[in-house]
Amino acid sequence: RTQSGAEVDFVLYRNQNALLPIEVKYRRLGKPTVPRALRSFIEAYQPKVALIICKDLMTSVQVGNTEVRFVLFEEMSSVLAHCREGLGF
Repeated sequence: RTQSGAEVDFVLYRNQNALLPIEVKYRRLGKPTVPRALRSFIEAYQPKVALIICKDLMTSVQVGNTEVRFVLFEEMSSVLAHCREGLGF
């Protein structure tokens, strides 16, 4: 949770330089929209990567220096494994 009260669903944390915020939107999004709470988290902590788990998108967008990846629920385990390796978890 940020100081302003914004929170994401999950955060994998190793240290301040290795954070992976995960937002779960288990519905069809239609277009890649980053929720306000996740944007606040990204601004406050500047992770390299953030994930949004959803039902219909496999894409990514850039928010500042953070790559926000939209991931299908079915692909979540392989994407998490890849992100964990890249962040040193």
